Amino acid sequence: MSDLFSERDPQRVAQKLSALERFATRRDRFLERLDFHALGVQTCREIVMADNYLAETIMFGQLYAQHLADMIALGTQLTSEAKRAA
Repeated sequence: MSDLFSERDPQRVAQKLSALERFATRRDRFLERLDFHALGVQTCREIVMADNYLAETIMFGQLYAQHLADMIALGTQLTSEAKRAA
């Protein structure tokens, strides 16, 4: 999946974010079935790091989606004000 934060289209960001959230849900279900005691320390560490990265990406992705929506609304407002001023 390409980088969520390189997108400028709010609909595309929402699609990518939704796909990422579905992936996180499926991954959680898979990890619940793993026997972490049978895994090596490094493997467990990598799983935790990937979980943290995924959670942060989803959290900041939601903020980014709202930021894009706000910027589009602001751009629309500024455009309409510029037309009235002209």
